[in-house]
Amino acid sequence: MDYKSAAIIVTYNPDNAIVDAFITTLVPQVEHVIIVDNSERSSVSHYDNEKVNVVRLNDNIGIAAAQNMGLQQAIDAGCDFIFTFDQDSRISDTYCHDMIAEYGHYQGSHPIACLGPVINQPSTNSPLVEKDFIISSGALFPVDAIKRVGLFRADWFIDMIDVEWSYRARTKGLLSYETPRISMQHNIGENDYPKLFNREVRIGSPVRQYYLVRNWIFSLKSDSFNTKYKIYIITLLLKKIPLFMLLAPRKKRIKFILQGLRDGIAGKGGKYSY
Repeated sequence: MDYKSAAIIVTYNPDNAIVDAFITTLVPQVEHVIIVDNSERSSVSHYDNEKVNVVRLNDNIGIAAAQNMGLQQAIDAGCDFIFTFDQDSRISDTYCHDMIAEYGHYQGSHPIACLGPVINQPSTNSPLVEKDFIISSGALFPVDAIKRVGLFRADWFIDMIDVEWSYRARTKGLLSYETPRISMQHNIGENDYPKLFNREVRIGSPVRQYYLVRNWIFSLKSDSFNTKYKIYIITLLLKKIPLFMLLAPRKKRIKFILQGLRDGIAGKGGKYSY
């Protein structure tokens, strides 16, 4: 298969040693590496490699908007495939080739919107598994699918970005798949979790509750989601909001949740600005 591929890495106050090592692994595998640094003060290394382009935003414009900048650059460069990564992803020396080969193997029999690996678990020789969505880190997007579905929802800023895109793809007849034959190591989300009754509860910081609750409300108003998923979102709102409000720092979480509900109903997207 004759193709061009690009990898997009969105960074935020990264550990440059980790990013540098990742770039070393990635550069031989793709034609373009696009680093979009979402840090308010960029400190990402300078790379003397024509394959690597660093976009220094000197502002946090959100994961979706940053990814969209990289996607558009890759599309403009004539790429056929685009990978999206977080700054703490770890891949093998043949990861990109393996993922594209996997796509090629199933392309004729599966309507693939995006393809993801198994995360933090051993690979197996099992066939593709249809998923509701694929997390963006490590995902492979055929450019034809991006052109058909559209870019990510930049106004959602962070949280539910990959979910919304995958469900929007479904409305275009394209599905998200995971390949058990390829594995990737990735640190999913935050890991400084609060405790309830001396047990760790795996949720994010108070401001992440703002984005999550607001974007759940956005999901209820979005044409991307079917009725079944919207009912699921309603159950999440009813179950999760009381739980969030019990966790320290309680007053701060309650403030962000209420603001998220208000902005979701009002349709106010973008970065938290209070």
